[in-house]
Amino acid sequence: MSFTLPAPTTSPGPPSSYPRQAWLQLGDDRLYLDDFDTGYACMELNIGYPEVRAVVDNNPDRDGVNDRTSLVGARVVTATIQAWPGGTITIDDIARLFGPYTYPGVRPELHWTLNTADHAERMLTLRAADFSSPMPAPITREIQLGWVAPDPVCYDPNAQSATAWSGTGGTYPGRTYNLTFPRVYPPGTGGAPIPATIVVVGDVAVLPTIVIWGPVTGPVVTLTKQLARNDTVQQTITFAFNTTVNIPAGGQITINAANRTVTDNSGNSLIAQVDWTGSTWPALAPGDTWVMTLTGGTTSGVTQAVATWREGYLTP
Repeated sequence: MSFTLPAPTTSPGPPSSYPRQAWLQLGDDRLYLDDFDTGYACMELNIGYPEVRAVVDNNPDRDGVNDRTSLVGARVVTATIQAWPGGTITIDDIARLFGPYTYPGVRPELHWTLNTADHAERMLTLRAADFSSPMPAPITREIQLGWVAPDPVCYDPNAQSATAWSGTGGTYPGRTYNLTFPRVYPPGTGGAPIPATIVVVGDVAVLPTIVIWGPVTGPVVTLTKQLARNDTVQQTITFAFNTTVNIPAGGQITINAANRTVTDNSGNSLIAQVDWTGSTWPALAPGDTWVMTLTGGTTSGVTQAVATWREGYLTP
């Protein structure tokens, strides 16, 4: 007897009123970890905790250790699925639904919502590590799924963005009329710069992607931390490019702090043209507020810097 599995995108999943929901996403396909109509439920989803990358050494002449640990590694994620007869497909076909998400060559996303006040959604990108589904008497079937999240941060899937406008730099010469008495209109100034505000609300530092849109020559993006008690003390993170860098109108430079790359429209690296004596990769600490500004020469009313990021969390 032939049987056609339903497309994961048609899986209804748990009732919409169910406070906890989790699903796997692979391209356009979505598979809920709970699907009561189909005949299975997630008995346990364990997001785990990232491996701590310990950096310690013994104190040479006294008790204790020198602990310089500051980073975490990958995170192990497991799920236990219980299938029962009487659903829209058999318990053995239910086990097959998870096959596409257990191949190590793909990177499915795990999304979930919890019974919290804001019902916020979180996500992890996974790499398959384990699949176990013993076949006992045909009454129930338990499916054990295991993955590793190389990036252990639980992200908000909704990207945030902030835009800083440079304003039109310089002055304009005005107009001179050749009349009997020379009449000169005074010079005018361009539009004022507009800074952007970035507020980090997650558990971990934000490594933003910043796109600078031309026209601008020698662009400089500055991120200044605002301090609660003394707003005159600022910490500035600046990308100061050589003045030979000229972004034409419609052109762009992309600064990716997470991947530590600087590229132009065509993907060519510009990292060698960064002035590293006054630059550093931006890492915006949680709980901080930052003001982003863009300066440079030959700017116009469309010259801007757009920062995008996603809030990250260590706990589910």
